[in-house]
Amino acid sequence: MRFTKLGHACVRLEKDGSVLVVDPGAFSGDDALTGADAVLVTHEHFDHLVPDSLRSASGCGPPNR
Repeated sequence: MRFTKLGHACVRLEKDGSVLVVDPGAFSGDDALTGADAVLVTHEHFDHLVPDSLRSASGCGPPNR
């Protein structure tokens, strides 16, 4: 398992080709959600969640890249 801390609150867990991203907020960096299979948001503060980034990464909104 690979555990990577990204910015203030975000962590990325990778194991056997699967990726879980926890709290990809405003300080996580542009690539935090790249390749994510699942996302866990612990609460709705800007440092833990950017709704437009989630929409874009999921294909439900305009791309942010």
